[in-house]
Amino acid sequence: MEHSKETIYEGILRVRQYGVFLALAFAVLHILAFLSIQWIERNEIRQELVQWSQTLPKVDPAEPAKELHLPEDILALHVDKLERTGFYEMKTDKEYLAYANPNNNYILAKSEESAKHEVLHFATILGMLFVGDLLLLLGWWRFTRSKVQELFEVA
Repeated sequence: MEHSKETIYEGILRVRQYGVFLALAFAVLHILAFLSIQWIERNEIRQELVQWSQTLPKVDPAEPAKELHLPEDILALHVDKLERTGFYEMKTDKEYLAYANPNNNYILAKSEESAKHEVLHFATILGMLFVGDLLLLLGWWRFTRSKVQELFEVA
């Protein structure tokens, strides 16, 4: 009986290891890009709330209430005394990011739904790019392997 053993050229193994390393590097880069865009979107909401909060005047109890001009997606509440200040999350049917300004006793809140929607679209695009990267890498690997086998007759 004849047995044939498949031998793999040492260089091919290194090329395969390089390809696996590249795939893992692509995965890490895509995950970092996703986490970065989440962080950026959340900070944009924070910045917007702080900017709008700074435009609101202090309320004087002797004066009548003034009309506020805020974007439609920002909720404003005025309280006599704030129990906590800074940023915090409020969860109802939607998730809101709130900012309590101790200078004028206003609490501004904005839904994170639109930001999550944008992040979801970005994640979809990143996923498609990752699949494309893997397909290119697999094609490169098959091409390299076939050329090496063709040139050196390594089976």
